[in-house]
Amino acid sequence: MKIGIFSTFIEPAALDLVNSVQGAVKSGEIPNTEISFIFSNREQGDDPATDKILDTLNRQDTRLMTFSAPRFKPDMRRKARQEEKSGSTSLMQEWRNQFGEEVLKRLPRTDVDLLLGDMYIWGDNMCDERNGINLHPALPWGPKGEWYKVIWQLIQDKSQETGVMMHKVTPELDRGPAIAYCRFPIRDSFLTPLWNRLPRDPRKLEEVIRQGLIEKEKANHPLFKEIRNRGFTRETPLIVQTTKAFTKESLRLEGGTPVDRNGIILREGYDLTSRIDTIVSRQLEGQNFARKEVF
Repeated sequence: MKIGIFSTFIEPAALDLVNSVQGAVKSGEIPNTEISFIFSNREQGDDPATDKILDTLNRQDTRLMTFSAPRFKPDMRRKARQEEKSGSTSLMQEWRNQFGEEVLKRLPRTDVDLLLGDMYIWGDNMCDERNGINLHPALPWGPKGEWYKVIWQLIQDKSQETGVMMHKVTPELDRGPAIAYCRFPIRDSFLTPLWNRLPRDPRKLEEVIRQGLIEKEKANHPLFKEIRNRGFTRETPLIVQTTKAFTKESLRLEGGTPVDRNGIILREGYDLTSRIDTIVSRQLEGQNFARKEVF
């Protein structure tokens, strides 16, 4: 199987995800797989943080390909963003398709493309031509949007559980069909005291949530941080195990629709909860053992 990796590389965490996938391919954890390329929609000079990551990737064996979205028809994109604010999306859709056309010319065919921090929404042509799969920090039937918004929505709804999913990339953000997912509880003996630290008064709780949304990823409420940590520890295992499921033919896409090895449509995606729980438990055991060794 051939896979491509797409990322804007706005922060080192994206490089960590890429390195994890590369490591799983090299070790055979993801068997019979070749990473055809790593693609970034930023080029050298677009952003200092990205420049450092691209320098690192240029020293690796996997082919790095770049094409700058910020430099592609910037006047058109600027006007499109202004029109979006007034509710018109047609020009932005056209910009995305024109950018996508240029990208499609440059990239070889693959079986699956992993979006690991790709911050640009794909146009219709990219979505139609490639099997892009994106990570979203919620269950298939859960909240949409950025991860910090998802967590505050879960808190506001007093949810019992959440999860992480991989979904087919579509032009509509976070709305593509679920490919695979795992779930985990956010109500247990450890989290109960953190839930109890939330204000009982609805107006005060609303203010806590409003402030958290302002602070975005820097919010430091202990419940917010613990939910994020539980999701984050599952992201890389889910990416790896989903990709592995494709190589084992437990999962495939037919016309953009996920099906199992028998061709049965997976309407909510492939449930990898048991497998991910096992991996996370082993990781935690290893961390605890390492701490004992240190002390």
